[in-house]
Amino acid sequence: MEKDKKNVYYVYVILDQTKEGKYMYDGRYCFGYEPFYVGKGKNGRYSIHLKSNGSHNKELNQRINEIKEITKVDPPIVKIFYHLNEEDALIEERQAIKTIGTIYNKGNKGPLLNKSFSNVYTIDYFTQPNKTTYILEHPYVSEKEVFTNKHHLTDFCKRLGIKQKSLLDGKEDNGWTLTII
Repeated sequence: MEKDKKNVYYVYVILDQTKEGKYMYDGRYCFGYEPFYVGKGKNGRYSIHLKSNGSHNKELNQRINEIKEITKVDPPIVKIFYHLNEEDALIEERQAIKTIGTIYNKGNKGPLLNKSFSNVYTIDYFTQPNKTTYILEHPYVSEKEVFTNKHHLTDFCKRLGIKQKSLLDGKEDNGWTLTII
């Protein structure tokens, strides 16, 4: 039973129903509408994006609002992987983003508004209950440029010259944003 509790994560894709077609990516992903965001979550995480300004990604909020204005309904969200542990969900999310491509990536242009396929850094990750996981994101800095190896948030911020207090207050610092889960 313990294993079932850990496998509660999924990977989802938000689709733009104003752009109908056959969108295939490496034969692994196929959609009837153009994808524009990939995420991972558990419970109702995917639905947060549908709220007004539900994401720290301004472009994503704008796109969702444009679609809602045109169609008068929320964009469809499909779950492409189910029953994953958090680590596997993160791996599948990154793979989907890398395969589909983002508008920001120089080498792998695609339709996604995810800031980058390699810009998510998990800091202070703990598997024990009641511990905090910090997820730092940056639109252009790749893992090749920043080696995190699960450093503590304070050390990470100090090494990169970013203000931890600003991030904890929900503010962006030099392109870095923080999500606490």
